[in-house]
Amino acid sequence: MELSRSAIITEIKQLEMALEYFRDALMTTFLFIPVDSFFELKGNLPMAYDDRMALLEHMLVQIDIEHLKGIQRFIVDSKDKELAETFCNLDLKVWQLMILSYRYADKHDVIVCSSKIADELIQILFSLKQDILGKDFFDFDAYEVVQMTEILSLVSEKNEQTDTEYGKYVGWDKLESAVDKFSKKYSIIKDATFIRGKFSLKSPVQIEKIYEYLLEYKINFGKYRGKSVVYPEVSFEDFSFAVYSGDYSKLREYCILDKLFCFICLFSASYISDTKVYRVIAAASLHTKLKNLQSYNLNRDYAEGLKKCIPLIRFN
Repeated sequence: MELSRSAIITEIKQLEMALEYFRDALMTTFLFIPVDSFFELKGNLPMAYDDRMALLEHMLVQIDIEHLKGIQRFIVDSKDKELAETFCNLDLKVWQLMILSYRYADKHDVIVCSSKIADELIQILFSLKQDILGKDFFDFDAYEVVQMTEILSLVSEKNEQTDTEYGKYVGWDKLESAVDKFSKKYSIIKDATFIRGKFSLKSPVQIEKIYEYLLEYKINFGKYRGKSVVYPEVSFEDFSFAVYSGDYSKLREYCILDKLFCFICLFSASYISDTKVYRVIAAASLHTKLKNLQSYNLNRDYAEGLKKCIPLIRFN
C-alpha cells in the first residue's frame, strides 16, 4: 500500500488513542484505579474480566507492526522531522505500556502479546527519536508526565480516605520506573525518575570500578585485538548513566558489543528487578534485538573479572 503523509498522520493518531486506551485499561484492571479516573474508559470498558480481555485482544490484532516499520522507513528516507516528531509523541505511552505489560504478563496471554508489541514499538521509537530527531528517548513530554502524575496523586488521596481492602493506593509505586512525586510540577520535571528511566538496584555497585575494568580489559585475538571492552571516548558520566538507565546509546560506537552484551545480561540478571525491561531498553539503544543481546559469547576470564566488580553475578 502506498504511503502518504496525511494518511500516516491519521494512522499515528489512531494508534495513539489505542495505546492510551490499552494502557489505562491495564491500570484500571491491575492497579485498581477507578474507571472514572480516565475519560476514555467511562462507560466504554466491559465490566467482566474475560470480556475486557477479549476487547483488548481485538485491539491488539489491529496493530500491524510491519506496516509501522514501513512508516518508519518512509520517515527515514524522507528525513521528515515533523512526521518523526508526531510518531515519537507516542514514546511515553509505549514506555508505560511496556512496563505494565511486563509487570502483569502472567495474568493473561493478551498481556504477553501487548509486551511483544511494546518491544517492537520501543525499537522503532528509539531509532526515530535518536537518529532522526537527535533526542534522548527518555526526554518525555512534560505535560503528559505531569498529567499522569496528577491522576495518580488524586487516586492516592481518595484511597487514603477510604477503608477499602486495598487501603492506601499502592499500584503505581510498585513499578521501579514510577514518577517521583512532583512538588512543583514543571520545576522539577528534569529530576523525575520516570523521565530518566532510572532503575533501582537490588544491591549497591561501584560503578567506577566496573568502568575502570571495562576500560582496562583488552581483547587478545581477532580483529579487535588490543581493544578494550569500552573505549576511552566513553566518559564515566555517560557510562554511569547507561548502567542506571539501561540506555547504552552513547556507548554504541565505542565498545566491543559482544562483551558489552555479556556485561548487560550478567549485571541485569543479578542487580535489576525488572531484568527483561532493562534488557529491552538496552537492546533498543544498541540497535539490536533482545535475542541478539542475550546470545553473547561467555568468556570465563572476562566474566571472572566482572565478578570481582559485581560479585552477585552468576555464570556457568
